[in-house]
Amino acid sequence: MIKYLKVAFFLYNIGLFGMLGSKRHLVLVLMAFELVLVGLSIIITVSSVYMDDMLGLYYSILLITIGAAESSIGLTLVVLFFKLNGFIAFDYVSKIIENYSMLKG
Repeated sequence: MIKYLKVAFFLYNIGLFGMLGSKRHLVLVLMAFELVLVGLSIIITVSSVYMDDMLGLYYSILLITIGAAESSIGLTLVVLFFKLNGFIAFDYVSKIIENYSMLKG
């Protein structure tokens, strides 16, 4: 059980540092977020098996499904943004969001 938790914490930390360390690459942020979700899913699964409770396994499946949906929508938006502008920069995306929110009111 301990070795699974070590792997889960390792994946979680790699994802967390990837999210915090990658300020410019949007695709890397999405991949790091997926690592965080996988780490959390492993932690929930191991805890569920250790406590002999099926509810944690259901939550784990739900978490993996939400992660898959999030990554597909996020990558679709990244591809669309690349087709429109020709490059992907996280700073540029945040400026567009700020300008849109100021125009909206």
